[in-house]
Amino acid sequence: MLMTTFFVLDCASQGVIRGFFGVSPQPNVLAEALANTNTAEASGFVMEQRWPIFKGLAWAICLMLLGWQGRKVWAEAPKRPYSRPAFWGMAALMTFTVLLHFNPSMLGAQPFLRWGVLFSSHAEAQKEIQAFENQRKALWRQHAAWDAHLVDQRPHTVVVFIGESDNRLNWHLLGYPRDTTQPLQEAFEKLPGQVTLFSNATSQQAFTLPSLKLALTPATSEQPDLWKTTPDITFMAKEAGFYTRWLSNQPSNDGWFAAIARDADEKVFINNGNWRDSSSVDRDLVKPLRKMLSQAARPYELIVIHLLGQHFHYELRCPKGIGPFSGVDDDPVMQDMKRAGRKDSIRQSRNEYDNAVYCGAQANAEMLQAISELRNDRKISVLYFSDHGQEVGHNRNFSGHSEQDASGYSIPMWLWNYQPGQKPQKIHIETKKFPLEYADQAMQHLLGIHSKWYEKKSDPLSAAFNAEAAH
Repeated sequence: MLMTTFFVLDCASQGVIRGFFGVSPQPNVLAEALANTNTAEASGFVMEQRWPIFKGLAWAICLMLLGWQGRKVWAEAPKRPYSRPAFWGMAALMTFTVLLHFNPSMLGAQPFLRWGVLFSSHAEAQKEIQAFENQRKALWRQHAAWDAHLVDQRPHTVVVFIGESDNRLNWHLLGYPRDTTQPLQEAFEKLPGQVTLFSNATSQQAFTLPSLKLALTPATSEQPDLWKTTPDITFMAKEAGFYTRWLSNQPSNDGWFAAIARDADEKVFINNGNWRDSSSVDRDLVKPLRKMLSQAARPYELIVIHLLGQHFHYELRCPKGIGPFSGVDDDPVMQDMKRAGRKDSIRQSRNEYDNAVYCGAQANAEMLQAISELRNDRKISVLYFSDHGQEVGHNRNFSGHSEQDASGYSIPMWLWNYQPGQKPQKIHIETKKFPLEYADQAMQHLLGIHSKWYEKKSDPLSAAFNAEAAH
C-alpha cells in the first residue's frame, strides 16, 4: 500500500504538471520556477490549477481504493510455499527492476528518486540566484577583455521593450481577424522614421528565464550555458559608454533579472505585490518613463522596459473599464474556436487574452509617444520582442505556456528607427526568420557597438545574416 500510494500520488502530480507545461518538464524548468516564486504566487498557482488538482486527487483516491481492494484479495488467497522456479522468477524480476535504474529515462520516472532530483535542482537554483551578484562582479572584472566598443559615435537612445507571453498569432497587424493592435498601429502610422514588423520571429524556449538567457547574452541553443560566463547586453552597453536605465512591471526580486537591474545606473520597479495578481498594468509605466526622459539626455543611453505583458491572469492586464472583446461569442474567432471544439472556459480565456494584447498595444503606443516627444532631437532605436508565446486555444483546450505547441514560441517583434528630420514612412513587413536567441546581436547593432561576440552572420539586422549558418 505504501508503494501504491507513492506511485499514485506521483502520477497525479505529474498529470497536473504535464497539463500545465504541455509536456513532462525537465527538473531544471520546475526548479527555476520554484526558485523564482513566493508563497503568494504559489497559492495563486494552486487556485488557478484547482480543477486539474482536484481531478488528479480524485483519480489518486480511486486508484488507492482499488489497491486496497487488491490487498484484500491477496490476503484471502490460499498460501502456498515458494517453489524454486518462483524464487528464480522473482530474483530475475528484481534484477531487471534494479537494472532499469541505470537507464536515465526510466530513472527519471522513478517516483522516489524523481523528486529527490527535483529537490537537488531546486537547491542548486536557489544557490545560483544567491550567487548571481558575485558572479556578475567577477564577470565585470573581466570587462576589458570583452572588447565592447562604439562603432557609431553619434549620440543616440536605444529602448528595448521585453514583452511577456505575447503571441504574434493574436496581432491584427500580423493578420489576426480581431483588431487587437489598433492603438499601436495608429502610433506607428504617426511616428516619423521607419517601423519594421517581423512576421517570422520565434523564441527558442517557451518559458521566460531560459528564453531571455539566450536573448540577452551570447548564449545560443547550441551553447546554452554561455550566459553564465558572458555579459548580458546591459553590461556590454555600460562597457561601451552607455548610461543604462531599467524600468520594470515585474518583481524586483526575480533572480537574474533583479541582478541585472541592480547594475543599471537607474532602476525603477512599479510592481510591489504578487506580480501575477498585481493591479499594476503596463500603462502605469508611462509616468516613470516620462520622468526618466525628462532628464537631460546622455550622449549614449539604453533603456530596458520589462513588461508584464500578457502573462496570466489575463483579465488583470487591462486598466478597469477596458475590454473590447469581453463577452464576445459570435465573431469569426469564436466561430472558429467552436468548430474546433474549444471549451467555454478556453474561449473566455481567449477573450481575456485578446483584451490583454489590446491593452499592451495601448501601453506601448503611449510609451512610444513619450519617447518620440522627448528624444526627437537625436537618433532613436526602439526594439520590442516577447520572451515567448502563449497557447490559448490555438491548438487544443489549454491556456498557458506550452512547450508542445508552435504557439508557445510564436512571438511578435517590431523595430522603430528614427533620425532627426525624418517623415513617417509606410510600415515595413519583414518576413525573414528572426530567432530570438540572436537578439543580443541585433541589440549590439542598434547600440552601435561591437564586442568579441558580435558576428554579422549572426545579426538578424545585418544583410549578411543567415539563420541556418549562424553559430
